[in-house]
Amino acid sequence: MNLKDVVFSLAHAWKSVSSNLIQSSWKKLWPTMNDVSETEEADEWDPEDNVPIVDWLKNLSEKGLETSEENLNSWFEGIEETEQIMTDEEIISEAVEEESFVEILEPPTTTTAVRVKPDNALICFNTCITWAEENGMSAKDIIILCNMREKVFKQGLRVAQKQTSIKDYFKTT
Repeated sequence: MNLKDVVFSLAHAWKSVSSNLIQSSWKKLWPTMNDVSETEEADEWDPEDNVPIVDWLKNLSEKGLETSEENLNSWFEGIEETEQIMTDEEIISEAVEEESFVEILEPPTTTTAVRVKPDNALICFNTCITWAEENGMSAKDIIILCNMREKVFKQGLRVAQKQTSIKDYFKTT
């Protein structure tokens, strides 16, 4: 295990810590924390922090971009217009593309399910992680691979813990 593995493990562990766990761990050390957090939530937005929409419109028009007050309000509220008006030809071509894409992705129905053992999957994930590190993949992608490797490892432990026979634990040499 190297320093990078430790950092990835730490990131994975920190991701699994909930905010409730952090708050409950501070209750004995900082009893007034609940009072502070309630007032902070109420004072999240100060009126002086709000920039008038007129200023936004002015800044955009100075940069050569035109928009309306309604568009800005919907953008501030996070509302996206997902409606798209398509012609008949566009609808047909998109439907044909989807059908051909699905046909390519669909596996043949005559194949049998191949069972991959956790040990083999673990070796493959280690190879993938090594490849990703050598080829400059992003840390986010490497963390995803590490998380998947950890899931395979945990599943392998569960499979290994199944007792099939009492004789398996008392081997004679």
